[in-house]
Amino acid sequence: MTENTNLQRALLRKIELDGKDRIVVQESKRVEEMRMGEGGRWVGLRFGDHWVRGGVVVGADGYNSPVRAFSDIASFGHGYDTHAIVATLHHSPLYNHTAFQRFLPTGPIAFLPLSSDSTTLVWSTRPELVAAYKALGPTGLATMINLGFFMDEQSLAAVNTQVLAAHAKGEQIDLTILEDRWNTILNNLTTEQAKSLPPPIASVAAKSIASFPLKLSHAESYIGDRTVLIGDAAHTIHPLAGQGLNMGLADVKVLGEVWERVKSNGGDLGAYTSLLPYTKERYPANHLLLSTTDKLHYLFGTRIPGINWARSVGMDVINELGPIKKLLMGRVGAQASATANTESPMRPAGSIYEKAADGMDTLRNVKTIAGMAASAGRELVKGGARQLLERLAK
Repeated sequence: MTENTNLQRALLRKIELDGKDRIVVQESKRVEEMRMGEGGRWVGLRFGDHWVRGGVVVGADGYNSPVRAFSDIASFGHGYDTHAIVATLHHSPLYNHTAFQRFLPTGPIAFLPLSSDSTTLVWSTRPELVAAYKALGPTGLATMINLGFFMDEQSLAAVNTQVLAAHAKGEQIDLTILEDRWNTILNNLTTEQAKSLPPPIASVAAKSIASFPLKLSHAESYIGDRTVLIGDAAHTIHPLAGQGLNMGLADVKVLGEVWERVKSNGGDLGAYTSLLPYTKERYPANHLLLSTTDKLHYLFGTRIPGINWARSVGMDVINELGPIKKLLMGRVGAQASATANTESPMRPAGSIYEKAADGMDTLRNVKTIAGMAASAGRELVKGGARQLLERLAK
């Protein structure tokens, strides 16, 4: 985890060092017009009375991407009845290298370490709760965050009802009520419980508090005429898996690798065929992660007993099976590389992803894996997760 300002600063310094005399940064400038050049050989951008033209424009301009609109590329998806509230949290100094996420019925609350005494909050929940929490102010919000991590679900639901009722009347709940509930929990906290939970929050940075609606979206294509989409311009995802930025970084990585190859062959960087390896690599990978995260959003929000049991057992099994866990971890984040063909020198030989992909190319292997999954499911019902894991280890 790193704060966005630190990442931006590092990238700007990299541009200054490696991009001197090659990269021009136009600050405080607005693109007022895009135009396709004669014969579709170039595309132009207008800044006031000044035009800049090139062989390709990268749309890295967010969910409401003007580049995507110019390219006439539609997107599909849906909004969630959920907003995310974000903030920077402060707590006592500690060895802060563990992220925590609790899946509440109203949405997940995540603790994402930044430094020894600072952490990022991402709390995805219903819009009316977000508005009520923000109205509590930094002090009340800090207490509410502690309750969100430490309080049992039934008691937390009762507190939410009180907070919402006060907010609906244009009032604020008496913060001493929240503080008393928190102090009771803190006084009864065992050492073992403390080890498995994040540290208590002391304060919230007032200027860091913000919120935004959550939505899933995916562009129908990443390539237009002399345009290519990356990041949020191409896809937006629920933050519960923390993969939105990583997906964008993976897009950049693969696009850069594809362009290095095109350049070495003397090709046209903006040609549709030149960009095809990028979209062939990133589109299915992004779509899989978007779809998986969407299902997890609904799966972890339910409290149906049977689903609760299956969900918990499934997570326990994955956690115990090291190779499968590593494979899943390798499928997300910025670990992608261009894989337009298996002979590509840009594809890391022997990677977990490559071995898994090569091993699952045929229908026979897929059927074998499906059979293993079905057998595993039967064993779980018969004897529980531990017996299954012991058999797999033999």
